[in-house]
Amino acid sequence: MKPDTQHSRRPVPRRPVSASRVAGVCLAIIALAISGCGPQPETTNLRYELSGPLNDRVAKTLKLLPDIASIAHELTRVEMIEESVGIAGIGLGPTDLAWFYRMEAPAEAISTWSAGLTPSPGLSHVASPSNARDWWPDEAAIDGLDFFALPTTGADGWIGISPDRNVIFVHRSTR
Repeated sequence: MKPDTQHSRRPVPRRPVSASRVAGVCLAIIALAISGCGPQPETTNLRYELSGPLNDRVAKTLKLLPDIASIAHELTRVEMIEESVGIAGIGLGPTDLAWFYRMEAPAEAISTWSAGLTPSPGLSHVASPSNARDWWPDEAAIDGLDFFALPTTGADGWIGISPDRNVIFVHRSTR
């Protein structure tokens, strides 16, 4: 027969927790909490850049921007980057995402596709990637675009079309 080990153990005396130890732990928690508070500079990081052959670029863009389905087979060039905009430091705080697309297609295809879009005159803010890309328009070229509202819900942004250059620019954002 085995001895009953539960009753044969002697209780281990507990050491009392000192007030200074409790205060030290509380101060450490407060210091960690405060380090993530206050004004922190926003940082923008490149999360993804489209690459590969045109067919792969179109397929990836179609998954990310399903509104181009009717014109996808006409695209002759596709560029896209995704950026994250968030709080610097230790990673606390919100992060937003921004997408920038450039797509080229014949003028007839763009005209047909854009016929169902809602014009959006007078944009208050025209975003650009944080690191300039040679395929994204400069301010002068942006002024010449015809702007339309994004047909997708749940995202802010715009569509800019320059029919004379056969180009569609799209900016989407979670901001």
